[in-house]
Amino acid sequence: LEIPTKMQRIVGSIGGGVKQISVIVALMFCLFGCEKLFPPKEKEARLVAPEASGLDYTWVHKGLVIRPQSFDGIVWLELQGSKELNPKYAFEISYGLASTKPLTIEACKSLSQRRKLQYSQSTFRLRLEGLKGIIKAQQNVAACLWQEELGVAYPTIAVATSTIPFKKDPKLPGINNYGRQCEAEIGPVPLLDCYDGERLDITVAGVKAVAQKPQKECDNPVGLPHKGGQCVSGSYLLRTDTGDPDVELVMICRRYEEREPDSPLFDDIAIIHHRKTNGTTCFYQMPYRITKVDRIPPPAEVATVTPPNGMKAVDFWMTPKQTGERQCIHCHDSDPFLYNPWVAQAGILPSNPFGKYHIIGEAFQIWNQVYGVDTRGATKNKCTSCHRIGHMQTCNYLLDQSVGLKAPPGMRSEFFASAEAISMPPDHGYSTKKEWMQVYSSDLEAIRACCQVKPQAGHDSCYFSPILTFESR
Repeated sequence: LEIPTKMQRIVGSIGGGVKQISVIVALMFCLFGCEKLFPPKEKEARLVAPEASGLDYTWVHKGLVIRPQSFDGIVWLELQGSKELNPKYAFEISYGLASTKPLTIEACKSLSQRRKLQYSQSTFRLRLEGLKGIIKAQQNVAACLWQEELGVAYPTIAVATSTIPFKKDPKLPGINNYGRQCEAEIGPVPLLDCYDGERLDITVAGVKAVAQKPQKECDNPVGLPHKGGQCVSGSYLLRTDTGDPDVELVMICRRYEEREPDSPLFDDIAIIHHRKTNGTTCFYQMPYRITKVDRIPPPAEVATVTPPNGMKAVDFWMTPKQTGERQCIHCHDSDPFLYNPWVAQAGILPSNPFGKYHIIGEAFQIWNQVYGVDTRGATKNKCTSCHRIGHMQTCNYLLDQSVGLKAPPGMRSEFFASAEAISMPPDHGYSTKKEWMQVYSSDLEAIRACCQVKPQAGHDSCYFSPILTFESR
């Protein structure tokens, strides 16, 4: 039995008879528990609901908040610092239109929308998609969150305040309007710091390259046309917790030349913001230039709230038109998040390989449709059993690079000759390329043949399925 410090001081001050007192204390703990012996100074007021589903739930009447509707008419549910929930267990959420706050589990379960989530944080935001197109201003929205394993429940209710859809503000720069639209449909982009991410190292013969010492060739080249070559160290990849388990936000801070490890200078910063359930995706890109990155302004941040010495969003980011014209989709054709060994080393890339992929923003509607390439037949092709293969640059060269058929620029010839040059599937475990080919060659050649076919319906050997959806098509 472990006795709290407070009781240890009491016992220690008595001197003799410690053993007897310790036994008495132990018995008191067994009979009454810690809270009876040492009640907290303040305890949150709680109500116990009638028995429901075989449990008496502890009802916590604060902490769960419904935010007013955003620009696209969606309300958000926010849990603010819960101490009662245990991240080891899944929790359930229900919500819908209601006249009163639900006070029983039966009332919670009767709300029109319900889902189960597993989430490791005590604070999160959830977009209540099920109310889109249903809710009107001045209607009551109720929600519940509960964990059956712990018998804890949070109820809440709020009045919807607006159904105004997103509308451009002609007084704002394009990046602010795009940022506001993405914030409305995905969520806010917080202040980010490159150094909160994972450092992307360069290796030569399996050994991490020394920073500031340029390498002409390496094992894991970057894969973009850097002016400093393919083997520049010191870039960072950040996957940040947005507080919403349905949202992924990934930022990459690239260096095109070797610098001091703690240098604030970067040459290229990009963000991909993605909502998994409906696939809504936004792309933000900084112009290629040497920039001191001590503060990265959120794209929706208007100039009037930027600190006096901070760079404004309109000066930091490319315009949506400029980013759209860069055609990010040519490489990000299978999935919003592009995999290669250089970025994969961080171990934090999101994975939703067959998820929805929806492009918003007027400037991005110029992008062409992307088709997933697959083979027809009774047996599923091994190459598309884990992810899609887009018909653009994935078919053109990324596929061949990932299976060791074509060396990426900057890769050491010795490394390319080994099975380590094959990155798909990850951690395949084969010691030679020949062993890998014995397993995958027939599926690979069938996919490569389909990659040479123009996407079309009714092809005898190949199947093409559209990957993207667009807000204006």
